[in-house]
Amino acid sequence: MKDEYLKAISFLKNRYEKVWETVDWLGYPIVAFWACGREDPPIVITAGAIGGTQATVYAAFELILSLNYEKKIVVIPARDPVGFHNLNNILFRMFKKKIDVITQLIDLIEEEGGKILINQENFFLGIIRNIGFAFHKDYSRRYPRRFATLLKETLVKNNLIEELDGTRILFPFSKSMNAEEAKIFTFYVNKGGVTDYDYFSGQDEIIPEVYSLKSFLNQISPSLVIDLQEHEGEHIKIGVNNREENIIASLKLALSQISEDNTEESNIEGENSVNTENRIYLVEEGSNTLIDYMRNKNITGISLSTPLDMSLEKKIETLVTLCKSLINIFALISLI
Repeated sequence: MKDEYLKAISFLKNRYEKVWETVDWLGYPIVAFWACGREDPPIVITAGAIGGTQATVYAAFELILSLNYEKKIVVIPARDPVGFHNLNNILFRMFKKKIDVITQLIDLIEEEGGKILINQENFFLGIIRNIGFAFHKDYSRRYPRRFATLLKETLVKNNLIEELDGTRILFPFSKSMNAEEAKIFTFYVNKGGVTDYDYFSGQDEIIPEVYSLKSFLNQISPSLVIDLQEHEGEHIKIGVNNREENIIASLKLALSQISEDNTEESNIEGENSVNTENRIYLVEEGSNTLIDYMRNKNITGISLSTPLDMSLEKKIETLVTLCKSLINIFALISLI
């Protein structure tokens, strides 16, 4: 099968210097590209942290090709490359097989010698080659990030939480349940809990790909980290780990480049306190996300997030415009 991600990464490697590279559990490369500039400390832009956020990866590719600043900027297009692909891409890479609908995972796992752990009316969980596959009658038809709580409860109820510690559970989702359209959200069972790929704890026992990225960021000590995201909701959101007035003013100005909404009324009192359409919010301390982790390192971290239901083209355009505007503003007032 043709792999759009691998083709793009190969193209970029021929044009840009890579400053860091690792591979995920399936052998997909996770690469940091030196996009432009020479002034240290660098800005780091990351994308594709969790499944179903392909627009952020496309936006990162576009940023690599179009950024032109004196400030050194490093871009990591996908923190979770598996999440960029559809279910059949992953199945073909693992087994050289494809299926038509998500529910056919049951037969495939049995055929390949896997183990069925749960097979209930609404919920299925099987494991093969130390990788879990799960689907749910309701959650598999919508964005499943909130499924983590139910997954943990189900694992505890079935006495599987300890047995599966350190296991990735791939959760395909598609409104039509079509395997060719189904995107992949990866959950990770860890120390009695269930996390995703945007979990940066203070401990070493986290997802290996995350730990590798964490080590890289600690090594280069960036001046600013921008994470491109998508979310459930109607409006653009900007999260920040620093409430300094000049930073908040810069975020409002960047928002004004893409919207006519009045962002001047925004208050930074917590994630749920802002009632404007385009929201600026303070990332919760202790949330263990990348942006929260940067706070612990005294580095400004900002997440730029578009609604999942926005068109792909509009999401890419919005993320690229917001990111460039923010860098321009920060450079103008010497914040980077």
